[in-house]
Amino acid sequence: MSQDYWSESFKKLIDQRFNELARAASLVDEVSSLREKQAEIEAGLKRDLSPEAFRSILEWEDIVNYRNTVEREWLYLAGVKDGVRLYKHLLDIMGGAEIPPRQS
Repeated sequence: MSQDYWSESFKKLIDQRFNELARAASLVDEVSSLREKQAEIEAGLKRDLSPEAFRSILEWEDIVNYRNTVEREWLYLAGVKDGVRLYKHLLDIMGGAEIPPRQS
C-alpha cells in the first residue's frame, strides 16, 4: 500500500479520536458552566444589538471557533507525531528489542 494511503488513514484515525475527545470535553462541568455563561451573554447581545451587529458577532464567533479547532487539531496531531518519534527513539535505544505486552 502506498504511503499516501497510510498517511490519509492515519489522519482519519486521529481526526476520529480528536472528535471523540472533544465530545468528552464538552461534558466536563467547567465547560458546561462556561457554555451557560456564554449563552447568557449571547442573549444580552441579541437583546441589546441591532440584528446586523448581532449577525456580525455570530460570524466572528464562527471564525474564532473554527480557527481554534484547526489550531487544536494541529497541536493534537503534533503531539501524536512527537509520541511516535519518542517511542521510536526509545526502541532504538533499547537496540530494537521488542517491548513485552502489557499485563492486565
